[in-house]
Amino acid sequence: MVKNNFKILGLISIFMILINICIGQKCECLAKDAIKHNEEFCKVTGTVVDIFVANNKKGKPTFLNIGDKFPNQDLKVMIWESDLKNFSKSLDSLYQGKTIAVYGLIKIFNDKPSITIRKESDIEILKSK
Repeated sequence: MVKNNFKILGLISIFMILINICIGQKCECLAKDAIKHNEEFCKVTGTVVDIFVANNKKGKPTFLNIGDKFPNQDLKVMIWESDLKNFSKSLDSLYQGKTIAVYGLIKIFNDKPSITIRKESDIEILKSK
């Protein structure tokens, strides 16, 4: 019984060390490399080349297409209509043509990486055109 408790404690310790190692690693990449980081929280940088509002979709999401226009974008940043109130200006005036860093969880949809954000502070403007 005592041996089993030590084994369990040992496994828990190893598990906790692995979690700390994984959490401590920071993911940073260019938009063109975001596809390699599915299900990771990352800082992704790239230039907003196109902004599209999907008025015909439920929730009316806005897409910031990074790197190229749809359907060839390197990354799409999605913002739901209900979250637009969390931005100080229109998305066009804030981000169009600007190099940005976006922070969030990368998910792959239709073979393209995507990050959904909810507030302006999730995006950092690095350079304007």
